[in-house]
Amino acid sequence: MSVNTLLGDPDRVNYKPYLACDGSEQEKNTIELFAFGDYCHYQKYRENYIDLDPESWLKLIKLTALTNASKYEGTTVSQEEFCREITPALAIFQEKTNRAMHVDQLFIELVDQGWVELKLNDASKSVRVENVIALRDAYSGEELRVLHRDDVVDKDVQLATEKIRQWSKKLTTS
Repeated sequence: MSVNTLLGDPDRVNYKPYLACDGSEQEKNTIELFAFGDYCHYQKYRENYIDLDPESWLKLIKLTALTNASKYEGTTVSQEEFCREITPALAIFQEKTNRAMHVDQLFIELVDQGWVELKLNDASKSVRVENVIALRDAYSGEELRVLHRDDVVDKDVQLATEKIRQWSKKLTTS
């Protein structure tokens, strides 16, 4: 299976099992990006990654949206805030492919794929993230090829465990 086929697989959300796969340095780096990163990381470290075909590009946008949904789960947020990183990526996708893709269409696809449960409020231009069903890979100390630990802090299992310990300790000493 080619890397672009793996990355563009519409049903795949997790890429961590493929981190040790054979391939070029750029291919391995790109798998790391899809496991732990998002569109902003692709732009930040662009020279380290392969050129994405349209399906892989769209998948990276969806993974970025899934990360945002996880961040805002159980809350209501403005569409502008939710889509801050997604909107520029969609514009580039449209430019590269001549395929129109709007934010509301992206939301519909995420719901239809069973990744998230969202409620859109057109009047207030907000998104309520009810539930995130598909979970992205969690970072748990793997050696990073391109991304830095600061880039994956929101997916870091060790850091989350330490924060829970500190919180628990604070509760018991209060």
